[in-house]
Amino acid sequence: MSLRRAILVGGLAVLWGNEAVASAAAVAECLDAVDVPCAKRAIAAHNIDESSDAELVYMAARASFFGGDFEQAYQRMARAVELGHDDRWDEAALYERTWRVHEGFVEAKRGDRAVVRYAPGLDAVMVEEVLDAIERSEEHLGDLLGGRPPGPIVVEIYPSGKAFTEASSLTEADVKTTGVVALSKWSRILLTSPRALGRGYGWGDTVAHEYIHQVVSHHTHDRAPVWLQEGIAKYLDNRWETGEDRFALDPRAESLLAKAIQEDQLIPFERMHPSLAKLPSAEMASLAYAQLASLLQFIVEKEGEDVLPAVLKSVDAMEDPRVALSKHAGFRSFKALEDGWKSWAVTQGLRERAVAASANTLDSSSDVDIDPVLSQRRDLARFLRLGELLLERGHHEAALIEFAKANQEEGQTSPLLQTRIAQAHLARGDRATARTQLEYTLSLYPEFTLAWRAMGDLEREMKRPGQAIRAYQRVVDLDPFDAGAHEHLITLLSAAGQAGRAARHREQVAILRRGGEG
Repeated sequence: MSLRRAILVGGLAVLWGNEAVASAAAVAECLDAVDVPCAKRAIAAHNIDESSDAELVYMAARASFFGGDFEQAYQRMARAVELGHDDRWDEAALYERTWRVHEGFVEAKRGDRAVVRYAPGLDAVMVEEVLDAIERSEEHLGDLLGGRPPGPIVVEIYPSGKAFTEASSLTEADVKTTGVVALSKWSRILLTSPRALGRGYGWGDTVAHEYIHQVVSHHTHDRAPVWLQEGIAKYLDNRWETGEDRFALDPRAESLLAKAIQEDQLIPFERMHPSLAKLPSAEMASLAYAQLASLLQFIVEKEGEDVLPAVLKSVDAMEDPRVALSKHAGFRSFKALEDGWKSWAVTQGLRERAVAASANTLDSSSDVDIDPVLSQRRDLARFLRLGELLLERGHHEAALIEFAKANQEEGQTSPLLQTRIAQAHLARGDRATARTQLEYTLSLYPEFTLAWRAMGDLEREMKRPGQAIRAYQRVVDLDPFDAGAHEHLITLLSAAGQAGRAARHREQVAILRRGGEG
């Protein structure tokens, strides 16, 4: 039981007449609601530096940590331990690690709502884009769920996988198993830099996804279980740019769900409650996320978007989340809701396709390391490398022969290999085959940056500027560090009369060329 719940039940804090205990509970209440200003106000009534109450000093440390003053958080936590606080979760070590990781970080703000903290250097190229993502998430998602949480919304960009794991309380094994690259925790959004994943990832949707977690936590005082939060976040995180509902399961999630439905191997929802953490494999966790997002899609299509804030209000009132969800979805029980969703899901035309699981590799610049198939088949990767060398030297036919040797993993499609095959066909003038290859690759791996880069090259060569702009924009949306794609966009956008967009890419190229701001 949390400190807030333990000492507020029945108004015990008041009965005890212990002002420090009541203040500690008030801080906990604020932090559960993702309201750092509220927590700071509760602490301000006390001289924490002179307090001898271990739990009050502990809650003051948490308030500092949530608020981003990591040095103060560590010092207060160390003092709380000295006063007798039982640091059973080893928070003092986490606070110290976070303080060390953040040494030298700088901060950018836009108004009083959006804050980005980052290490000076190349990550400066994405600061304005992250601020945009925060603003648009606020505009298109906050009100949809019942209102925006108290500000500011803080996104911290960690320059490496190592820095992210040190500050997130996760281990490298956790990251490798789950593929997590961001967290919404401690009223902050912790985001791994796209640089840490070699060719980037969809970090814009990720910022929106984590923002949704903050909104849900605020409106439920952190009472919503992980499975409900993830279902809502996954269903809505595509809306941040325009507010338009563009929800669709990604190809791998769709494939997992289609197979589970066909084989009657869906994960019972009781296995997900209250957390997904106990599922035995990464594949089962991926299937669970697909089921949850699909469930939320079903509910919203049936009852409309107002069902979401209604569910959150019920959960905040301490109603069982399963009861709240089924009631507002118009079902007499969660079992009836589950059965209704299953019947609906069968009609959705879900497809099972050969999409491999992500390699989940951080801090590697090797294209093979991030390929979901060849990272597991180094023997085949040797043929790929030889084909790449031949392609670089203009031996297109010979390259295709080597690529064919690498294309031996039955039932799995390597996006890197298929992209190289497309590039070889494009180099030899066979644009039609190149396009077919790239379209197939992107239908399975829509976030594979190299395929979008090759598609941009193809569209530019074919004098199709609008399509080339779309492809290169997708490249920099995933990997904002690709200076070449930015330069192509400057040329294409300038020619299209879009001077404002071209100017932003020109600024980003300048940052990349000089290695950061300044």
